[in-house]
Amino acid sequence: WTTTPGPQNMRVAHNTFVNAVTNPDQNKETLAIALLRTSYKNVTFENNIIHQANGTIAYVVNEGGLIMRKNLWSRQPSAAASGAGDIVANPQLQNPNAPLVAGQVNIDWYKPLATSPAVADQIGPQEYLR
Repeated sequence: WTTTPGPQNMRVAHNTFVNAVTNPDQNKETLAIALLRTSYKNVTFENNIIHQANGTIAYVVNEGGLIMRKNLWSRQPSAAASGAGDIVANPQLQNPNAPLVAGQVNIDWYKPLATSPAVADQIGPQEYLR
């Protein structure tokens, strides 16, 4: 969204974000989650797994209207990205740092292990990947 109003009545849930990168033409920094709008209305970001080996794990601008909660972060996010019920721990994914080679990426690499806090606390997409 580049104009107002910003995102409205939206839920981002049950996703796995692994070593995400931004557009190198816009930003040279590695950035997993970027929520940059200030005009959110009824937007929830919850029950997601965010594994980021390098760079900033989250950059969030929130002046109200954005709820962050129950996410599993591989590293401590900023205060604006943190929310009730969050967990900061190793997500224990199968092989999250495998090299990305076109045609050779395996969805199983991103499944939580049985010992993952995501499984114990029902965070992320594990129910879709069984």
